[in-house]
Amino acid sequence: MLQKRIQSSILAPNHLCLACFAIESFVSSTSPHTTRSAAGRSNTSQDDSSSATTDSPPLTQPSHLCIFTNTNQSKFAMLLLSSQLIALNIIPIQAPCTLKITSETEFALFLRKEKPKMFRFTMERGNLWNCVSVIGNIISGLMNQNLDTDSLLGDTSLQNQTGSSSTSPTTSSSSNTTTATHPDSALDWLKPYQSIMRHSPSLNGIDRNNSAHSRRIQATSPRRFMKTSSTNLKEDWVNTQMTARRNEYTETKDVNVALATFNVNMKQPSDRDTNSIREWLQLQTSNTSTGQVVYPDLIFVGLQEVDMSAAAVLKEQTEALTIWDGILSNALNSRDLQDPSEEGNGSAQRPEYVRVCSKQLVGLYSALFVKRTYNRPDVIKDVRACAAGVGVMQLGNKGAVSIRLELYKSTFCFVNSHLAPHMNNVERRNQNYFDIMKRTLFNGDRRFYHPDKHDFFFWLGDLNYRSTLDYDTMLRLIHDENYEKILAHDQLRIEKNKANSCFPHFDEAPISFPCTYRFDAGTNTYDTSEKRRIPAYTDRILWKQNKLIQCKNYSSFSAMKFSDHKPVSALFSVPVQVVIMDKMQRIHSDIIKQLDKMENDMLPEIKVSQTEFRFDNVRFEEVQTQTIVVENVGKVVCSFQFVGKPPNEDVLCKDWMEFDPPAGMIVPNDKIEIQLSVNVQADSAHALNAGRDTIDDILILHLKNGRDHFISIQGNWLKTCMANNMDRLISLKNGVRNPSGEETLDVDKRPLVPRELYTLCKYLHDNGLNTARVFKSEGSAEEARKIRDILDTGGSLYEYEGSCDTIAESILSLLKTFEEPVIPFHYYERVIEVVDEGYEKCLGLVRSVRESLHYNVFVYTIALLREVLKHSKKNDSTPADLAVIFGDAFIRKKDGLPSQFEQQQAVKFVEYFLLPHHVDEELGPLRPIQ
Repeated sequence: MLQKRIQSSILAPNHLCLACFAIESFVSSTSPHTTRSAAGRSNTSQDDSSSATTDSPPLTQPSHLCIFTNTNQSKFAMLLLSSQLIALNIIPIQAPCTLKITSETEFALFLRKEKPKMFRFTMERGNLWNCVSVIGNIISGLMNQNLDTDSLLGDTSLQNQTGSSSTSPTTSSSSNTTTATHPDSALDWLKPYQSIMRHSPSLNGIDRNNSAHSRRIQATSPRRFMKTSSTNLKEDWVNTQMTARRNEYTETKDVNVALATFNVNMKQPSDRDTNSIREWLQLQTSNTSTGQVVYPDLIFVGLQEVDMSAAAVLKEQTEALTIWDGILSNALNSRDLQDPSEEGNGSAQRPEYVRVCSKQLVGLYSALFVKRTYNRPDVIKDVRACAAGVGVMQLGNKGAVSIRLELYKSTFCFVNSHLAPHMNNVERRNQNYFDIMKRTLFNGDRRFYHPDKHDFFFWLGDLNYRSTLDYDTMLRLIHDENYEKILAHDQLRIEKNKANSCFPHFDEAPISFPCTYRFDAGTNTYDTSEKRRIPAYTDRILWKQNKLIQCKNYSSFSAMKFSDHKPVSALFSVPVQVVIMDKMQRIHSDIIKQLDKMENDMLPEIKVSQTEFRFDNVRFEEVQTQTIVVENVGKVVCSFQFVGKPPNEDVLCKDWMEFDPPAGMIVPNDKIEIQLSVNVQADSAHALNAGRDTIDDILILHLKNGRDHFISIQGNWLKTCMANNMDRLISLKNGVRNPSGEETLDVDKRPLVPRELYTLCKYLHDNGLNTARVFKSEGSAEEARKIRDILDTGGSLYEYEGSCDTIAESILSLLKTFEEPVIPFHYYERVIEVVDEGYEKCLGLVRSVRESLHYNVFVYTIALLREVLKHSKKNDSTPADLAVIFGDAFIRKKDGLPSQFEQQQAVKFVEYFLLPHHVDEELGPLRPIQ
């Protein structure tokens, strides 16, 4: 009922009822005490620590936040928040005090002056996500410690709140102006949310780096809009020098780090597995020299296949995250079981563990736990998570979820990955590794943290590398415990030893346990099905080569039988750097003095190796990179940065241009290399294909207190059918890049659909309908390039010898990158609205599309997908799968990102035309082009 009421308000033309949805989502995603199940019930979590700093106090007193709909009805929505209850009440009331939002500053001043207990938000334009973002930013700003929140909230501590609950305001009916009763404190109603908001990583529930929405954004350089101040540059340089001299002001402390990986096969352990989970997480490991129990200080857990449902692809997180958070927290902190190794040895009580971070990407789940004694701001800092999907459309069914942190003065990065399956997919697994390394970037305050740039770098997961031995030989060798001979045929070890291959410079402890895949469910027996899958070491734990890391234990655990994999864990001893404060302050002061002396010496002067660059034959989605060397030939530290050209100085370059780094500092007689890259994605390719843009730009390299240097970028663009205009494609006789030139066709001779789409669909129809997992498997980048060249030059696919997966991926790419989508932009709102009215209304909308070419492309592509479904027994396709894949290929929003609701509506719209009882229906003949 809550969701339906909210949705009906969202669809109203001139107002939005947003607060109930925003606050409910906020509390369910951030409160460590209350979670919402799929059925809307309230559940109490056992884990009371999701913050890396300070535990959030429970909301012991009911707290009211009232936000009114902009309607003529005398009703308002009240959201009641407490540690046990989230409920929605609709109550008649007099007209409340009102405020039209024009700025966040104005809103803050209003709260300070009027001290309202209720208010109404009026949004004339925008959608739900925009509204939630506005409200979230306002409350976040008020809660931010840097904005003097004590003066806003008063000095009363949250822990010392009185037992009185919020009361409704009184209103005056003598005039049109309504006045609210003032509470004792300016923002009493915000107090219950203060601790949660301060420590929530994503206040409005949207993680723009790792959400399902962001996976659909075309890749562009985030550095184009970066502005860097000279103060920040100085801080960065000082930090670099401090890092170089870290050994002078730190001492070493050994910490125990446990890493655990498990492919759970979408299953969950029973209560009796608690002790096995603790053993798997290395909580019962004894020190061989002292005999005492060794407890990990940090525990990183990486799970795979926690949720592989189609619905999980469209969600940032599912119920599986909450479930596994609880399972692991309960296992780590249960007090009803005693470690056998603790009995009689006089060791200290088993420590309590706190979850500081957890994140999900479809089937992947990563969580980081630390001892409660470590959960302090001076010990653990800058905890960040990052998700990177790989494979077809980067949906996240394969990929990695990574967590990084700073422990004392040392940095850690943990990557949990699930790579491409099947025996013969070695090259694809290798490519998954490179893709994950490229896409895993932790967004810092003014920089991006790459996994390779940490002191200690661990990689674990279901890597899916197999053995080249046959089934019977493997069983015999496992029985004989001849693991070294098995590992001599292990694909991962073979690939690691190749030049320029995957996982370079990664180490692994000696393996002394049986293969961890694949077992009959509920047993310790390797696969006895007809497929007789060959046992393999698919589940691994690696670390970047580092002589300081010592692996104490590397084990698999056969006691856990609910999955077709066995869990693996390892215990490491890692020396971290602990700061000695007085020494650090002295060295910091010395570095500052050194910097000041150099800056005061004289003006900066640099030498640039080259000022003119040419990029020949630039292709769609193929990066070209050249290097410029900047040398400090002066006697003073110089600070440089790229700046924009007037009048839009915030834009440093064109969309297709990237550079790294965008700014920096160079000491005398030193030099730095800057990578200049041309990377044309769909958004910028539209203008290049249409002739509205060229590969031509001027970069301004600005030197603080010095002169600017101008860098010329030129090149030639190879036009492509991708990211092009449908009308332009059908007007050309022989392709967009035919050697004979762009010869156009008369209107009456133009094809009913673009020749490129027809060519791809016909090839797939004739050769690929029985291809396993068609449209779900990733194609080859080299084959995709060859296909584009054939289509762009008017060639034929008769001589094409590549995979049908690449053909299918090319069809998707062509549809998704059309300048105007298949369903034109101006039909978008009607599509979202008409879905709930059923198939007949959706069919009527398609038939009402005035643009004949767009109508033809939709009908033609749907016809192909229906043919694919007729062969579903061989290609493993379902209407739901194809609808998810083609939802945003047919239907795109012109401005901004679609909401999760809009994505679901688009998928449902496409699915209507693919359901079994509609497959044989005729959509209608293709229309002549006008």
